[in-house]
Amino acid sequence: MTNESEAAYERIQEQVARGWNTWDTRSVLTQVLLPEGLGLSFGLKEYYRGTSLRTVQIGRRTEGAETVTLGRHAYGGSYTETTVSWAGITIRVQTAHTGDDLVALVTPTANQQKSGLLTIAVNYLWNRPGIVSREPDHLRATPGTVTPDADHLRAAAGTALPRPVASPRSTVVDRRIVDIFATAPHVDDP
Repeated sequence: MTNESEAAYERIQEQVARGWNTWDTRSVLTQVLLPEGLGLSFGLKEYYRGTSLRTVQIGRRTEGAETVTLGRHAYGGSYTETTVSWAGITIRVQTAHTGDDLVALVTPTANQQKSGLLTIAVNYLWNRPGIVSREPDHLRATPGTVTPDADHLRAAAGTALPRPVASPRSTVVDRRIVDIFATAPHVDDP
């Protein structure tokens, strides 16, 4: 490759690798915001055996593996649809985004044989820096490097704090905050 073609390739990569899409190859139910590397992963927990499905993959051949049916998927990730069946639970996950806003609709199919719980994990992937904190009514993800203040240092030493992440006195570099809301109330899993 010449320097000119390498530069053109880099420009294309920067244009394509932006926004929400299913960039994570470990789970088809993970939406990732690039370039930050913020992942929003959907999973399932069933109570009959007490097992969880945290990563959803196509074509697993093990006993009890999930079945994945891919639906529509826009090239740029503006819409995705996936149906997953696992442990007597079937859900359809639809996502849509415009700009930086992502909306997800998770629909259980009628007459589920077993009770289950939808799980949502939010984290920064691929060693990207950032923090995720629980606010009273939502989750907040802040990318970048955080310089801890004295409260954070006390928390790391084992002193309990009411909000152990990202106080207003922290210094955040590359600030782009993402707030994650749900229409259903948060339930702590027993």
